[in-house]
Amino acid sequence: VVFSNNVADNGAGMYNRFSVSAKLTNVVFSENVAITNGGGIYSRDFGGTLVNVTFSKNSSASGAGIYNNEGGVTTLYNTLFFGNTATTDNLTISGDTAIDEASINNASDSTGGGIASGADFVTLTADPFVNINDADGPDDGTIDDGLNLKGSSSLRGAGTNTQSPVNDITRNTRLDPPNIGAYEFFSQEIFVARNTVDIINGNTIPTILDGTNLGEVTIGSTLNSTFTITNKGSLDLNLTETTVSNPNFSITTAPNNLIESGMSSTFVVSFTASCATIGVHAATISIASD
Repeated sequence: VVFSNNVADNGAGMYNRFSVSAKLTNVVFSENVAITNGGGIYSRDFGGTLVNVTFSKNSSASGAGIYNNEGGVTTLYNTLFFGNTATTDNLTISGDTAIDEASINNASDSTGGGIASGADFVTLTADPFVNINDADGPDDGTIDDGLNLKGSSSLRGAGTNTQSPVNDITRNTRLDPPNIGAYEFFSQEIFVARNTVDIINGNTIPTILDGTNLGEVTIGSTLNSTFTITNKGSLDLNLTETTVSNPNFSITTAPNNLIESGMSSTFVVSFTASCATIGVHAATISIASD
């Protein structure tokens, strides 16, 4: 479940009252704006539990992530707060009730307020997400969601199995131990493009549209074509070899061996035309990785 881009006076993502048994699992609160309190959640008499929940870029005057009011204790497991902004009290968790000290394996870039209540929190100093500015990616609920953790994030495998669900928000199986936050999905995903157009894996028909048809080359000239490899997965990608099948083509600039999650690297394929190479030439580029 995702609560995003909502606006309210209190509790822009969720306003909860008298829900002692409420439990939220695999939930994202992103870019919600509360005028007063609780950009993500405003809880009044709320004694609920949050498990593997992510709060990102929510804002309010007080308690940018959670604002607890009039009693009730919130317990957090594997819950992640990053990039939330409170303009008045500068607190991610605020209000007259702190979170339960039994809360464990959580992370936040903010200290103080409810987070200083003795609960177990990792203090974040760097953005853990693949792309915090594109929370759901091109298509919501898949590998390219921006709130997936980077492959290098210390929050991977840093969670607790206590109350953690079998699957994550995208229905992928959680590891043991699980990640902190709503996403567990881990993989490397190679996307190759030329002129910003993705080239389909296994494509054998060169076209101008995706840049695989390089056109004509004058005898005595060299054509250099730049391709971009992007890792849209959530783990770092290690390239072991990039080859071209036709000896008339060559890889003159190789891509980086390591492409981190969400990052890109380019490589250059060159073709020199001569009297000996008159005619149509095709080649297959193979990229080997882990």
